[in-house]
Amino acid sequence: MTDKSIDGSGLSEKQQYWLAHLHTCRLEAGTIKGYAEANGLSLPSLYFWKRKLTQMGFLEESGSGKRRFQRLELSSTSPAGVCRIQFPNGMTVEWSGNGGESLLSVLRSVAAL
Repeated sequence: MTDKSIDGSGLSEKQQYWLAHLHTCRLEAGTIKGYAEANGLSLPSLYFWKRKLTQMGFLEESGSGKRRFQRLELSSTSPAGVCRIQFPNGMTVEWSGNGGESLLSVLRSVAAL
């Protein structure tokens, strides 16, 4: 499982604090409950921040592989032939090209980040 942003740039100090704990928790490969108890953290807070940072795109969902849908807004401000996706975490991907292969290539690159 890969995370979209390991360094947490663009996050508040509090968000970075919880992101760091969630990264460490994943690296230790134990349970979230066990990690919270071992580190004196509130279990409800750890779950809250896991959900929040996942929704923001800084963590991938674990377990079932479910993906959350985001609202798509079409804009006519891009030049012809240029496509742009802006993610909830502020990351923007822009490319030009026609057809599904171009999009597939871009999405594979983004997934590897």
